[in-house]
Amino acid sequence: MMVSSYWQIVFGFTANVFLTRLLDPIHYGEYALALFFASLLQLRTKISLSHAFAQHAETDGVTVGTFWGLDVSLGVGGLLLALVATGILPVLGYSSQIGTLVLLLVGIESMSSLTGVIGVYLEKNLNFKPGSLIQVFAFPLSYIPAFWLATHGLGQWSLISQAITLTVIGQVAGVVYCLIWLRPLLQMGWRFDWLLARRFVKFGATVGLTQILSDLLTRFDDFLIGTVTGTATLGFYDRAYRTAQWPTLLIGGITARTAFYTYVHLGEDRARLQKTVTLLVWSVGLIGFPLALAVFTSAPDLLRLLYGERWLPSTIFLRFLILYAIVRPIWEMAGSLFIATGKPRFSTGLVAAQLATLVITGIPLTLFYGALGTTVAVGLAFAVGFLLIEKTARSELGITILAELWQPAIAVVMVILAHTGIVRLLPLNDIALWASVVIKMLYSAVLFWGVMVLFGPSMTISRLRYIVGLIRQSTIRGMP
Repeated sequence: MMVSSYWQIVFGFTANVFLTRLLDPIHYGEYALALFFASLLQLRTKISLSHAFAQHAETDGVTVGTFWGLDVSLGVGGLLLALVATGILPVLGYSSQIGTLVLLLVGIESMSSLTGVIGVYLEKNLNFKPGSLIQVFAFPLSYIPAFWLATHGLGQWSLISQAITLTVIGQVAGVVYCLIWLRPLLQMGWRFDWLLARRFVKFGATVGLTQILSDLLTRFDDFLIGTVTGTATLGFYDRAYRTAQWPTLLIGGITARTAFYTYVHLGEDRARLQKTVTLLVWSVGLIGFPLALAVFTSAPDLLRLLYGERWLPSTIFLRFLILYAIVRPIWEMAGSLFIATGKPRFSTGLVAAQLATLVITGIPLTLFYGALGTTVAVGLAFAVGFLLIEKTARSELGITILAELWQPAIAVVMVILAHTGIVRLLPLNDIALWASVVIKMLYSAVLFWGVMVLFGPSMTISRLRYIVGLIRQSTIRGMP
């Protein structure tokens, strides 16, 4: 999982740096706006069948057949809604190109429903290796048409081509793997059961409501900026937002898929569940916070180095968003925790409160202050979400998340204050751009870890030894 996720992150980062230099902000703005509308129309995310499948005790032909039938039906339904939307969006004042992008994005999601059962079946059994290996090879290949189209001046179509190619390669590879190594799945005698389908839809709809709200929460800012200030400004904001997600990707690449199934397998074992969550939150603080600080301190130089001078307007957005992105892995982890422990309503309430905060504060702030006002509203939504996570985790599971984060938070403040003094003392503007970025990133991370060790040397060292020991045990068990 780690190798696959980090390979995709590193390769995707490198590829997108070159794509950003080839494309204009308006291309990213139109694509981001299309993603918002596509997320509203996709039905598969509205009813989270994968979570219902994971919660169901049996894995037989009836379970698999019911899941597949429902999943494909939802995929087709979403595609029909997208066809209708392509005629409505131009009437509302959006370009026909955005309508076409929306149709293609929903079509990709519908295509994924044909083989989605294979991945869900494997992950339910904690077998993440096949899907990870497929992604290792499919991901770089998917950028070939993207670069060809970008170099031929086809803008946003290069972005959508990467998603289409990745889906097609993944579909073909998944079918081949299933035919060769997963024949027992095909021989189960798939059968659709209406009673089980009702149970799946009931549970999945509860979880799916959270996903609907989550999609709105993570993309409503795109809608506000793209509609009020235009797609060019949205392009600058989108690049800042994507860059701010680096710490989240590096951590979530490992925990996003594995955490939920781990929580499910722990079940009612409260002590082990508390220990798992505590170590995950601590890991987010130890790894994610210094990564975010590295981006914060080097923001203008980093954007200039990676994307070029024309992307410097993204700096102000990036510095706000990177601070919010620090706590996003905790928000995602909490959502998985509440769902896995049979409390999906808490996850739904959490996202609903954040979305309400974003809508109520985001609309007036965007109208008065433009994209910067939207950025402030995003921060308020994250703050509300974190406070609710702390309250719910403490009352329902006996877990105090804030106890693991106050030290990293203080370290962040101390490093930012130190940075304001360091940039005045060191002649960083007189050296090569890449050297300035490296120096700022290094001293930010080193200062942070230094403060962390100063606060709690014995705890930090003992937990690091514990995690290293787990990695060694996993490696030994994985040897032939």
